[in-house]
Amino acid sequence: SHERTARVIATQTQSTCVVLDYHRSPEAQFPVQRDEVLACIEWIRRDDLQWGFKAQKLILWGESAGATLAALAAGQLRDRGQPQVDAMVLFYGNFNGPGPGTRAQSLWVWQQLLGDRFEHPPAQAIPTRCDVRGWPATWLAAGDADPLLKDTSLLAGLLQQARSEEHTSEL
Repeated sequence: SHERTARVIATQTQSTCVVLDYHRSPEAQFPVQRDEVLACIEWIRRDDLQWGFKAQKLILWGESAGATLAALAAGQLRDRGQPQVDAMVLFYGNFNGPGPGTRAQSLWVWQQLLGDRFEHPPAQAIPTRCDVRGWPATWLAAGDADPLLKDTSLLAGLLQQARSEEHTSEL
């Protein structure tokens, strides 16, 4: 679905774009999809020269579930002490997980992704419940009428707070 977009980005930036087609839920449930993103990052770092490019900078880009998975993968890399990605570009992610006031469509998406763990989702499955300190530079986007604007705004606030705390501790 994003082949043309990836080609335009690659051409305009003179970069290599790798598009990952991760397993869909409910056939595969969390953490399968996040772990596939991590495996792809490891593959790029390990085998990039084999495919004719050098991964000097690594930017994760995702929309909707892809944005959520990119954020979760970045957090896992930091938690594992592995080399992190350089930046993220995230469009209208479902960042806040299921909870009171969550719209029906989002509840359904989370049910499919989490399966039996839906009632008590693990924090590492929901970006706004993760420690966002040390995440890479992140560009967030959502339309002003987007049903996921609240999730995007919440994550933006958490990232801004973390950056402010990091800056304060450096002084």
